[in-house]
Amino acid sequence: MQFVFVTPWKLSSGSAKSWVEELLSRIERTTPVTLVAPHKALDSEKAIEQFLVRECEKIAHERGLLYFLDERGNNPSSDRFAGELVALRDRGLRQVGFVMGGAYGLPSALAPLLAGGKLLSLSQATFAHELSLVVLLEQVYRAETIRAKHPYHHGGASPLVAALHGRHAPGRPL
Repeated sequence: MQFVFVTPWKLSSGSAKSWVEELLSRIERTTPVTLVAPHKALDSEKAIEQFLVRECEKIAHERGLLYFLDERGNNPSSDRFAGELVALRDRGLRQVGFVMGGAYGLPSALAPLLAGGKLLSLSQATFAHELSLVVLLEQVYRAETIRAKHPYHHGGASPLVAALHGRHAPGRPL
C-alpha cells in the first residue's frame, strides 16, 4: 500500500518543511509515500479545485481510498486510526490518499469522489496549512509504528487520567 498526501499549497522553506521531510522519510521506512503539491503557488480557488480534482481522480482510478481532511470529519484516536489503516492494507488497497483543501476548505467538485472516501478531522480547531500537514504526517507515522508494535506510541491513559479514574496507567511509571 502507498500513502499519497495531496496538498494544494506549495511547501515553503522553514521548520514546517523540515518536519514534513523528516516525517515523510520516517513513513517511507515501512510504506511507500508520495507528497503531491504544486510546483508553484496556485493563484485562484478554481486552480486549486482543478488541481485537487485531477489528483484525487488519479488515486480513485487506482482503486485507492481517499481521506478528505475537514474539521467536521471523523476524529479517531491514534489507535483506531492505525486499525483503520491496517484494515485497508489487509483489504489489498493499492493507495490511500489524504487530501487537504485550500483556504476555503475542500471544493464541492470533490463531492462525487467523497462517496468512496471518508471525511477525516485532525481537530475541530483550525490550523495553518503547513502545521496541519505536519500533524497529519505525524499521525500516519504513529499509525505505522502502532502497526509495527514499535515503542514510539505509548498509548493508554496518562497517569493523571488514570488517577482520576482510580487505576494505574498500564506501562507507565507512577
